[in-house]
Amino acid sequence: AISGATLPATNLFWLKAALRFVAETGDVAWLHRRLDVLSRAGRFLLAMIPSDSKEPRLLRTSGSLMIDVFKRSNYTSDANALAVDVFGQLAAMHRFVGNETEAARYTAAAAGVTEALNRLLWRQDHFVTQLNPDGSTRDFVDYDSNLLATAFVPMTPERAAAVLRRVD
Repeated sequence: AISGATLPATNLFWLKAALRFVAETGDVAWLHRRLDVLSRAGRFLLAMIPSDSKEPRLLRTSGSLMIDVFKRSNYTSDANALAVDVFGQLAAMHRFVGNETEAARYTAAAAGVTEALNRLLWRQDHFVTQLNPDGSTRDFVDYDSNLLATAFVPMTPERAAAVLRRVD
């Protein structure tokens, strides 16, 4: 990004679009030709999850998914909400091509992000905008990230209803 931030958006949106293309067209040959680059893009995202077991199992970024790159960083709810979906799709892709080891890796990443989002970023009726390594938060009550969460992050029906009430 022009801000100097390393943003996950390019990989998240590109992977989502590429896998949607394969699903819609059935062009499995295209998938096999690009499997290496798709896998590298996925590994780039996995590398954003700290390996230290004391850190949250969330993507740690130096900017947000789409907007406010000068205001958002660390564990942002927007990037992590979309990552749950993309990791799930990458797991399905790897399972489809017969790579159960990688499929399990992405399934575990999606589960870890889901658990951490629900445990660490949830506040009464919405997900906070960002969590910092010191435990503090920054919250713009971002409707985009909260709608992404209701679309992609497994949560109780009560939580989803609370987010939608807040947005309304």
